[in-house]
Amino acid sequence: HNIFIIGDSYAAALFNGLSHYIDNKGSDYIISQMTDGNAPPLFVDGKDDLQRSVITLNNNRINEIKRVQPEVVLLTWSVRGTNGVHDKKLAIDTLSLTIKKIKEASPDSRIIFIGPVPEWNANLVKIISNYLSEFKKTPPLYMTYGLNSEISEWDSYFSNNVPKMGIEYISAYKALCNESGCLTRVGNGPDFITAVDWGHLTKPGSDFLFNKIGNKIIK
Repeated sequence: HNIFIIGDSYAAALFNGLSHYIDNKGSDYIISQMTDGNAPPLFVDGKDDLQRSVITLNNNRINEIKRVQPEVVLLTWSVRGTNGVHDKKLAIDTLSLTIKKIKEASPDSRIIFIGPVPEWNANLVKIISNYLSEFKKTPPLYMTYGLNSEISEWDSYFSNNVPKMGIEYISAYKALCNESGCLTRVGNGPDFITAVDWGHLTKPGSDFLFNKIGNKIIK
């Protein structure tokens, strides 16, 4: 059993939670990972954090998927990232090329797109301290204060359109948010906040996500 993660640093942040979930289940899945900062799983002109071509990186990922023939390919990226495609319809059109290439390389793989995680308008630690100083009380576990409103729109768009591409869509946003807002921490104290910055999941955040969605990946 092999799960292959491709994408940018947002995809890399899924590793902790998935790995922990697999260990807890006593499952024999192995995780392979080809994730590079600022290199979404999209064939777009652009350079990653190390100034490498995003197209070349994605060709390398497809070649490796062809070699490994994983049971599952998991992908995600930062929709607001430098190399993200910032128009929703165009993002889907661009993704469809990646999907086509994965299906050609490894026809039996399940392809799962894990949708965007919540993002905040600043570093989450700062948002929490701003809330404390403004309202003189501990922020709620789920909140809209400082939450970026764009991500829920992307999630809705993907939920409606990604399944039409013949792949699975799992909403990380719905797993991490409710009608009161999005999850800020899974316990008390700074070690338990859900994002290391404005969006990348911490280990506790990633663990929480996979406790919610892991059973959709590992059947």
